[in-house]
Amino acid sequence: MVAWGSKFTNDIRKGIQLLEELVQKSTKDDQRDFLFYLAVAYYRLKEYEKALKYIRILLKNEPGNKQAIELEKLINQALKKDGLVGMAIVGGIGLGVAGLAGLIGLAVAKSGKS
Repeated sequence: MVAWGSKFTNDIRKGIQLLEELVQKSTKDDQRDFLFYLAVAYYRLKEYEKALKYIRILLKNEPGNKQAIELEKLINQALKKDGLVGMAIVGGIGLGVAGLAGLIGLAVAKSGKS
């Protein structure tokens, strides 16, 4: 699992592919590590919904897994942060469009008076 320390997206994606194959072929006991590492990989890629999916599967099987609980908290924090950033971007775009529409309206009004 060399990819986990890698900053390279392609390496992480290759690791994900291998882990997803292993999850399919493994017993429930063996799946624990694979599911955890899949959640970590998706978290590193900032694909939080997928990370949450895998960590929740793990927690369904092992509700007391402390590492999984902590990772789930990190993922949820990242989702909230991304959501707030997304709302700020959308809000900023909305303000920009409204401002532009106002300027156009002002320009049209001034040109109509001339």
